[in-house]
Amino acid sequence: MQQNSDGPAVVHCSAGAGRTGAFLGFLSQSRQLERTGCLNIFGCVIDMRKNRQDMVQSWKQYVLIHKLMAEEWVFGSSDIQSGSLYEHCNALDKSNEHGKSGYAAEFQNSKRVGPQNSQKENLVKIYRDEGPTFFDATSITGYSSAETCTVSSMPTNNSIDDFLEMILQNNIKVLVAVSPRDGETTSKEEWWPEKQGESKSSPTNNYSVRVENVSLLEFGIQEIKLMISSNSRQDHTITLLKYCNWYVKQNPKVMNEVLELVRIIQLTRSESTRLNSSHTVISYAVFCLK
Repeated sequence: MQQNSDGPAVVHCSAGAGRTGAFLGFLSQSRQLERTGCLNIFGCVIDMRKNRQDMVQSWKQYVLIHKLMAEEWVFGSSDIQSGSLYEHCNALDKSNEHGKSGYAAEFQNSKRVGPQNSQKENLVKIYRDEGPTFFDATSITGYSSAETCTVSSMPTNNSIDDFLEMILQNNIKVLVAVSPRDGETTSKEEWWPEKQGESKSSPTNNYSVRVENVSLLEFGIQEIKLMISSNSRQDHTITLLKYCNWYVKQNPKVMNEVLELVRIIQLTRSESTRLNSSHTVISYAVFCLK
């Protein structure tokens, strides 16, 4: 945080204690770490409370300061100004004394971080008459809450019932499939029907999926309109965007293909939002082989 005057900065939330205290605690400890190489989060909170009651109101806010400082200690600042991106990428291309590029070093460093909660707590819940169950899918928040998506592996015969129920319960309107290229050997077989007019039922016969329309877009991207029917719910229409030019162990060779896929996802989500409600955030899901 940069100050442009000699006067103090004003920080507030609603009560000026909980979130304000957590933010100021992190700011203070970040400066202390930079100048001394040491931390004293407990002492920092005590000092703030000597001046204002209930600074850092909850233990979760106290934990947050520790997590923020741990990330600051391990990674430092990783922000890149847009105008410096080209130079930054050139620097990452270079190898260090161990023969490892900057990209490889940064990626290896990222492996030091894992889910903050238990693996089960991060999974998507599916609610049934017998109670909630967990499905092997995770909600990932993007730059804003409106960019939240659900990520999972490719559904199979064993998981398709839960996968379809997840779509119905979360009102998912856009499904993105990063599928293998034609002819590439995989250990999984795609479940979805693909030909126009084709229908397929789940192994339990509780769900069926019918292909309403198939369109071939630019760069080999398929747009498939699906109708999902359930024994206990109304029919649900979903758009499946299928991108098949991404190998399992190799990146796409043409970056324009990926950029076009992102553009189509954004347009499809915007159209779904317009048709449903201007106040509704349309969820989408992405899955691949692994």
